[in-house]
Amino acid sequence: MGNPINGSRSTLIFMAEEIKKILLIGADGQLGTDLVKVLQKDYELLCPLLDEFDITHFEKVKEYVKTHAPDLIINTAAFHNTDECEKNPEKSFLVNTFAVKNLSEICKEKDILLVHISTDYVFGLDEKRRIPYTEEDLPGPVNIYGISKNWKSTLANPKGRLIFRCFTL
Repeated sequence: MGNPINGSRSTLIFMAEEIKKILLIGADGQLGTDLVKVLQKDYELLCPLLDEFDITHFEKVKEYVKTHAPDLIINTAAFHNTDECEKNPEKSFLVNTFAVKNLSEICKEKDILLVHISTDYVFGLDEKRRIPYTEEDLPGPVNIYGISKNWKSTLANPKGRLIFRCFTL
């Protein structure tokens, strides 16, 4: 893939296509607000709030993407309260699995790069492990949240996808 940074400003290049317009899902969350600060200088940002863009309303998401035609989608949205995920697994899977699978399918159809922020909660069965995980390691989620975020195999996007599994924010 090569170096995604080109030039003196933070210009993202993916497969020789310059990224100009970014749809940032979850822009009002902790990570999203930080990304807005960094990206707004150099990109046209689409930062819809929940009342305008609910990731679980599949047809509305598809229509929004079709209407606004982003070059890149960054998904920071998640149902991440682990206690609430245990109490409400349906919502956990709706937001963390099915909505993301839908985003991936939309990106595949529209040839859009998807960057998804995930979690290290997909690992954890090996309590004695003392070395960092890699993308080759097998997952071993220990709770509903981790299970719902362990959907890597459901993504199919020929243009590409990037998954970041964050330890803490």
